[in-house]
Amino acid sequence: MSIKFLSRFSVVKGSSALRIISLLALCCLVSGGFASTCVDAQQSTGPAEGTLEYYKGLAEKGNAEAQLKLADLYRQGKDIAQNISEAAKWYRKAAEQGLQDAQFKLGELYYEGKGIAQDAKEAANWLEKAASQGNKAATEKLQEIKSKAQDSLKDLNKALDMIR
Repeated sequence: MSIKFLSRFSVVKGSSALRIISLLALCCLVSGGFASTCVDAQQSTGPAEGTLEYYKGLAEKGNAEAQLKLADLYRQGKDIAQNISEAAKWYRKAAEQGLQDAQFKLGELYYEGKGIAQDAKEAANWLEKAASQGNKAATEKLQEIKSKAQDSLKDLNKALDMIR
């Protein structure tokens, strides 16, 4: 379209000024596309994708996937000092939005009592939510917990039998 614009003006005889203006207009159109791309890139002052700041910004706006990723970073101590309490906070926010991985990881923290008070009931609650969504790790963890509970009951019964 800009070439047609240029050719219309270059047909006019004896009009050097118009030819120069047309060439300048064409140059502006072409360079303007590149310049606006450069300006857009420079104006993007937000944190780079994949950085702690990037995930934190999205997490604070309620993005569940970013909340999960941020929690993972805090739990692992990757790109930041390890902070299990902070990880639990972000896992909870993502878990409350229904993310099964966050539900599983929060359930694990409750079961292990890391970063938050150990609470078997809360652990089972979050693990069951994750398992109900098809999270195999949560299903396996629940089976492990039940197995340990059954073993503990057997041991308790044996101890009671010895006392009697």
